[in-house]
Amino acid sequence: MPIISSKYVSNDKLVCFEAIRKTIELSYNQVIESLTEKVLYYMPNVYPIPFMIAKTYTVHAKIVRALFYSIVYPDKSNFEMLAIYPTLTLIERLPEHLTGAIGHEIAHIIALEGKVSISKSDLYSILRNREENAKSKEKKAEAAYKYFNEPVLSEIIRWDRISMQKGTEEIVSKDIQLISQQGFDRIVFQENIDHFYDFIKSKLAKSEQN
Repeated sequence: MPIISSKYVSNDKLVCFEAIRKTIELSYNQVIESLTEKVLYYMPNVYPIPFMIAKTYTVHAKIVRALFYSIVYPDKSNFEMLAIYPTLTLIERLPEHLTGAIGHEIAHIIALEGKVSISKSDLYSILRNREENAKSKEKKAEAAYKYFNEPVLSEIIRWDRISMQKGTEEIVSKDIQLISQQGFDRIVFQENIDHFYDFIKSKLAKSEQN
């Protein structure tokens, strides 16, 4: 079983963390049991977080804000593996959509073959067009939907639609701390932040050699 960690949960939330853990575990198990093939090389850990990444993009000369209700990112305990970081507000306020949300993140991990990889071409792609880069990642995740059985497949597709709605943003983002990617890194990796950045640099260096 994966670790469902209370590492970033505040003391006032710890009293109800067992209920949060059970909600995640139920949805997580539904997703894993729905897989039609052995395409997941390990069970990604889950770290509920009381904050949310907010990024801004320029799209057709307009500033657009994107909020990340849940993300796949290197595991704080093992940078070579991926983990899922869902916001607490998503878990608590929209538990009926958690199976779809976790399924979507597992699809990303399947698309990445469970590997943490980054290259200079990845960085150039982000710098050239952040919106197109994000769309490309989503298309790769969608290509992995074929590995999910019903009803989880429909739950993932439903979440993809609902996550784009303004009402969902209002529900999940209300009273939650919005932070930058750099802020997320500092909170998640804490005293290991320098080791994490060294790890990323080593991945970039290796990509140049290949």
